[in-house]
Formats: sequence, structure tokens, C-alpha cells
Amino acid sequence: MFQLHNKIMALSVDDPAIPGRKATFLDLCYRGTDNKCQLDDGYLWYWLKDFTLFLQDVGGSATDPAAGNYTAFKERVSSTTYPDGQPVSLLSVFGGTTFSFDPFQLQAAQIIASDYTLDEAVDKDVAKLWHDAFTDLMKAELPQLRYMSATWITGSTVGEELGKAINNDMMLVIISLLVYIVIAVLVLARWDRVRARTALALAGILVTGLGLMSGWGWGMIFGMPFTPLQQLSPFILLGMGIDVVFILQKSYDIIVEREPWLAPPEAFARLMSTAGLSVQVTLLASAVAFALGSVDELNSVKWFSAFSALNTLMILVLMMTMFVACMVITERRIAANRLDCLCCITSSQPAPASPAQPQLSAELSTTITKHATSDDLKASVALSLPPTQAIPPMDAVKGAPGAGSDSGARDAGAPLAAIHDDDVADENMVKRFFRKYYAPFLGRWYIKVLVLCLFAAWGAASWYGIYQVQYGQPLSDLAPDGSYLQDYDAVQQATYQQQVGEPVGLYFRDIDVSQPEVQYKMFASLATVLDNKMFNASTSAFLGNWLITFTLWAQGRGETVPQATNNCYNPYVGRVVGNLAGVIFPRAITGCVPAARFYPLLAQWQAEQGASSSVIMQGGRVLTSRMSVMQIAKADDDRYENKLMNEVRDLEKALNDAYFGGMKGDGGTYASFIYGGSYVFNEGDRLLPKQTMIYFILALVGVFVVTTFMLVNPVASLLLAAAVGLVGLYLFGELWALQIRFNQVSVINMIMATGLSVDYCVYTAQKFMTVAADGTGNGRMLVALSDTGSAVFLGGMTALLGSVPMAFSKSVIIRTFFKLIFGTVLFSMLVGLILVPVVLSILAPPPVRSALIADGHPAPVTLPPAPTSSQQQQAVGETGEEAERKKRQEAGSSKEVQAGAEDVEAGPATSS
Repeated sequence: MFQLHNKIMALSVDDPAIPGRKATFLDLCYRGTDNKCQLDDGYLWYWLKDFTLFLQDVGGSATDPAAGNYTAFKERVSSTTYPDGQPVSLLSVFGGTTFSFDPFQLQAAQIIASDYTLDEAVDKDVAKLWHDAFTDLMKAELPQLRYMSATWITGSTVGEELGKAINNDMMLVIISLLVYIVIAVLVLARWDRVRARTALALAGILVTGLGLMSGWGWGMIFGMPFTPLQQLSPFILLGMGIDVVFILQKSYDIIVEREPWLAPPEAFARLMSTAGLSVQVTLLASAVAFALGSVDELNSVKWFSAFSALNTLMILVLMMTMFVACMVITERRIAANRLDCLCCITSSQPAPASPAQPQLSAELSTTITKHATSDDLKASVALSLPPTQAIPPMDAVKGAPGAGSDSGARDAGAPLAAIHDDDVADENMVKRFFRKYYAPFLGRWYIKVLVLCLFAAWGAASWYGIYQVQYGQPLSDLAPDGSYLQDYDAVQQATYQQQVGEPVGLYFRDIDVSQPEVQYKMFASLATVLDNKMFNASTSAFLGNWLITFTLWAQGRGETVPQATNNCYNPYVGRVVGNLAGVIFPRAITGCVPAARFYPLLAQWQAEQGASSSVIMQGGRVLTSRMSVMQIAKADDDRYENKLMNEVRDLEKALNDAYFGGMKGDGGTYASFIYGGSYVFNEGDRLLPKQTMIYFILALVGVFVVTTFMLVNPVASLLLAAAVGLVGLYLFGELWALQIRFNQVSVINMIMATGLSVDYCVYTAQKFMTVAADGTGNGRMLVALSDTGSAVFLGGMTALLGSVPMAFSKSVIIRTFFKLIFGTVLFSMLVGLILVPVVLSILAPPPVRSALIADGHPAPVTLPPAPTSSQQQQAVGETGEEAERKKRQEAGSSKEVQAGAEDVEAGPATSS
């Protein structure tokens, strides 16, 4: 240990502020009022960190580790004072101890602790260099240690190890990106070299990536700190972007398929007013959900949420501009018969029909191309429809707005009629499955009952899990597998926290310590803490106390004065019990140090005893001071830690109200407070339940408000808000089932779940609210699932597969992210594709008329009745105006019709 200490003292690093200068520990160490490095504690201070003195004291040998007087050695390390008279905190220096008490002696110890503290004023870059040099030295010395092993931690260890855990897995990010690319290409690819949209799939990935980077960029411009956790965003938000790509492309295919008369500009206008609106509202709701997470008091949660909100907004902006522009370019390329990815080369094959357009006769195609507007095209296509497929008036569609019938007139559990295969062109396997099998299956009444029962059962189990889940963030979870931080945490848990608990400080600030009344209040505050059930007075006596030691020193010189009231006293007298009562004998204090003599005596005491690290001086006055106490700790007991933090905060308030006039200043500070090294984690864990509840309430309100603008139906909006809340509830069930702790990492996933669940639930609900179909809930559900269900499913599966690489991470925290993100996407898909459609089909809220008009059903127009076959043939060779004129003459009169429901597939004599 002496050799290792000497090597630590010899460490030197370059000082960036002074080129060529080397800084050692003695240049960077924390110094007391005597301007000396605070090295006067720890195991080696028994011999003043002098190896020669050690050999003399124990009769040892510099070459033979076994030589020496073992009895003299045990007596020395059992002493409760150092050679300079300073008290020894035995239970802080030694861990895993065994004592004998008659006489008192340290019989054995498993752990010895040594501290090397840098001054807070040291430049952070220099401190970082020294920390790195210290860690490198420890790693180099570890294999050479013959009689002991070593674990360590530095001030930058936790952040560095967490960053390393994430940075070491950057290859997994690349693999995840490749998974997204492959799936996107496969979904949008075709065997046809012209109709394939491989380049568009790559553009979707690129646009999403640009959204992520630009969101990070704006966050940095706003001064937001970029933490290592932000690097996990691609695993999550890439899936959201790919989902948008699938939704927009599939929706465009449906529009062109069902309204082939639309000119491209009008088709894209229809796309933006329907699916585009869904994307905007969905991503906006997700961004709002993320943004509300930034109100959290925990910085890790706050900044992750804020960055995610910016990422989502930028993805929204770029998708609605850049990606849609890429779609337009792609459709123009296909129309020009140019190759995918090699758009400068024209295909030698005949130009294909539009990928979603039904095949028309050559004569009809010629007629269509003669017309300049979509209204003319609409008339031409109407000529080609047989009588049984004429566009029905809206009044003829049962349940449609203005039809004069209730939308729920037909039983919600009525069987569904599947769309005829001939009505759907260029359909992929997934969409066919949703249309022919899944939607009709989900429409059966007994399946609906089963769905409601299963979701209710898992909801009840998840509610139970809320009260069973463990809290806390183990320090070891923040480091990658095999990290030295895990070894350090294991030692702490197995020894120090098991034997005595954790030493913490009772701090005092901004008070005049020289006043006898204030000295009394400090002693009284300590007594109140020692009497609290969360603290151990007996073991606290081992830790020493600067004010008690100084007052006893002054008392020995006759410098203390008894006070008539509020006289100073030693709080440890009468409070040390058990075996330690025969070892520690607190001396009584009979008076306080007078104000006029306080600082002269303090300076003399520090000159004799050495500056205490428990006192911070400024301008010759005590600015801040600390009294060490030992809190009772139960290793890795989350419930106890929460109870401890609640007790500590109540105790702080009681101390300040009783002795220091309550909270001070605009910032709400206390003159006295308690703080320990683990409080930064425990305090966060204590706040999590309340903060999470506040966040969920705000997020659900935000989702309700945003979706109401699109769905224009409070029942549907409430259902969506409830669906988002259910996903969060189900995640608690996953935490309980997989034994995952509820901590800041899981809360971040809860926030992500809120945003992602909106993405998977809104699309189907929006489609349901914009179609009339056959007027029944089942019919509208069939159309909604047929049109958007497959795209949502493909987007969800892409996100699931894209997150799988995280399962192979070497970091516990990233593997936890994988479990929760996988569960988030899975639960969101189940709720969005099963529960939401079922509940909507049962409630059957009426469709929005304005949405019907925007989604393929323009305002009433005058169209002729469907012509006979001979009339169709005759009209093919004529111009649009001639055909229209002749048709009117033959028909004799026109008939006013309104556009029917967008999707009338369910009707036996209708067509899409």
C-alpha cells in the first residue's frame, strides 16, 4: 500500500493552461486553511504515510512482508486516534471488520479505504487528465498486486463508464440501421426495375437520420447538454420515421388505386389532406408527449425528453417536405419509365401502369390522357364503369353523414364481407392478410369479448405489478460488463453498507458559528439527528466531530463559558450503547466558546491539529461546516431507501424550523441539511413516482387535445388517450414480470412509450373516423385495418427487429432499454391493432363529414348515369366534350349524386 501510495503521489499530467508544466497530486489536491493537502486520514496516516515510521513501529522489514510484531500492528490499527491526535473513523477506514471488546481491538478487516481528493477549483480538463492517469495506474498495478486486490472509483468514473457502455456498442447502432434499411427496401421494392422504390426507401431512412441530427443540433444551439443517453435515440426514432414512410406510400397507392382519374398534383393534395394530416397530428402528439417529459426535475429524464421532442419535430418537418418531394420525384420517374436508383436510364421495356392503378383498356387509357383535369378524367372513368359499379349517392350508404340513419343501426358484431380480390391491385401479402383474414376475424363478437377480457386481465396484473416493482438504480448497472466500477460497487455493498451503513454529513452554512447560541443550535441539531431511527449514534461516534473536538480542546484551556440558557453540550454523551459503550467514552462539554475568542482559538487549534476537511473557511470565517453521522443502510433495499429519503427531508425541515428559522432566501435554501454520496440517486428514485404520475397526466391531456383537432370526436380522443395510458400501465407489468427496476432509465422508456404508442394507435383510429363503409362499426373497422393496419404492422415489426441488436449489448442499461423498448413497441402494436379497433367498432362514433369529403369524397357533382356497353364503346373514340354532350343527349337528363363513403367494399354490389 505504501508503494502504491508513492506511485499515486508521483503521477503527473500536462497542465493545458501552462504549456510544458506538469501537475502532480500535490498541485491539485484539496487544501485546508493551513494550505496543506488534506492527506491526514486513512489507513496509512497511522504512520503519517511514512514507510520508515511504519517499519519502526511494527518492527517490520522492507524486504520480508511477514516480518514484524503482529501484536503491535493490531494495537496501532485499533487506535481511535491518529498520531497527531485526530480522531479515527474506524468504520470508514476498514470494511468487513471483526472487533473484540475486552479490550477493544480490531481483529480482522476485509477492506481498507484510502481517499485522494482534488480541489474543486482545479480546472475540469486537468482533473479529467489526473483521473485518467490514476485509472491507468490502477489497471497497470492490479495484476502485480501480490497480497491484495484493488477496486477504485474517481469523480468522473460513473459518467465515463456509462458513456463507454454506450459508445462501445456503436456497432450495434450500425447493425440496427442496416436492419431498418433492409426492411424498408424489402417493403417498398418490386421485381419491376421501374416500379421498385428502393431509392425512396433509402430516402426515408436518410430523411429520418437528418431529422435526428438536426434535432440534436437545435438542442445544442439552445444550450442543452448532450448526454450519452441521447445516442440511444436512433434505436427508437428510426422506427417512427420508417412507420411514416410506410403510411404515406401505402396511402398514396390506395388513393391512386381508388381514384385513378386524379392528376398527380391532386393525388398528392389528397394524400396530404388525409394521411398527411394523420402523420402531422401523430408526430405532433408524440412531440408533445416527449416535451412534457422535459418538465421532470431529474436532468437525465429532462434532457432526453427535450432532445426527443426536437428530434420528432424535425422528423415531422422533413417528412412533410423533403420526403414528400422524394415521393413526387419517384412517381415522375415511374411515369417517365426510368429505372429505380438509376433514374437517368430509361427502361427498354414498355412503360408500366401506375403501381396502384387498376389496369384499363388501351382505348380508355387513350381517352384519359386526352383530358387535362381530374374532373374530365372522372367523367371518362365513370363511362367505363358497369351499371352495378356506379358511384352510389351518399344517402344510399347506410350510416353515412346525412343518410338519415344511425351509424350503429346494424349490430356491431355483424359479420364482415371481405373486399373482392379483383378490387385491389398490387396488394402485398401483409395487406392481403389484414383484409381477407385478420379484420373479418377481429369482427366476430366472441373474439371481441376475448380481446376485452385478455387486455383487462393484463391490465389488472400490471396494476398489481406497480406495487411490487423494485425501485433504484444500482451503480453497477451504469457500467459495461467487466468494468472496475462493478467491482467497486460489489465491495461497497458487501462490506461497508452491510456493517455500519453509509457515512453522511450534517451540513451548516451561512450562519455565524462564533456565537454561543449558534453553537448550541448546532449541537442540538446533531442530537436530533442521532435520535432519529434512521441514524446510528454509536457508530457515528467513530466518525469524529470537528466542533466537539475543538470545543473540548478549548475547554481544556479554560476558554469555554457556561451559558445560563441553551448551554453547549456533547450530544454523544449517553447515546453510545452496546459493545461500543465500552470502547468510546464521550467527554462532557460544560460551556460554549465565547464569540470574541472563537476565531483566534480556532486558528490556534488548526495550527496545532491541522486544518480539518470538515470546515470551509472564507475571509477568516467559517463559511460551511460538516458533522459526520452514520445512517443505517440496508444494502440494495429500494423500499428502505425511499423511506430513508422521506425521513431525511422531514428531518431537515424540522431542524431548520426549530433552530434556524425555516427556509432561507429566494432559492429556498436551508441553513442545515443532510447529504450523502448516494443521495443523488436516492433522491431521484424518491421523486420518480410523483414525477411519473404528473407526466402521464400531462401527456394524456396533451394527446387528447392534439387528437381532438383531427378526430373531432371527444369519445375517440378519449379512447386514444386511454390507449396511450394503457401502454404505460402494461410497461409496469413488464417491469414486474422481468424484475426490471423502476428508475430513471425505465422512466425514460415510459416517456418514449407515450410518444410511440401515439404513433401506433392514431393511424387506425383516424382512418376509422374518416370512412363510412357500410355504416356499421365492423365495416369501418375492416376498411381502417385494411388500409392502414398493414402499414402500421410493418412499421412496428421494423421497430422491433431494429431494436434487437441492443439485446447483445455488454451494458446492463442498454439491455434494459432493449427489454422496455421491445415491450413498448409490442404493447403499442397490440393496443393499436387489436384493442383500439375493437372498441371503436363497438362504440361506432359517427364519421367526420369534413374528413369524408377530404378523403376521396369531393363535394356533390353532377354525373351522368352509368352508360350501357355500346355507349361505352362509342364514347371511347370521342373527345371528352363530345362524349359528355352525346351522353347528356342520350340520357335526356342528369342526376344529382353525392360521393358515397370512401370504402364501400363491404357492400356486395359496390366497388372501391
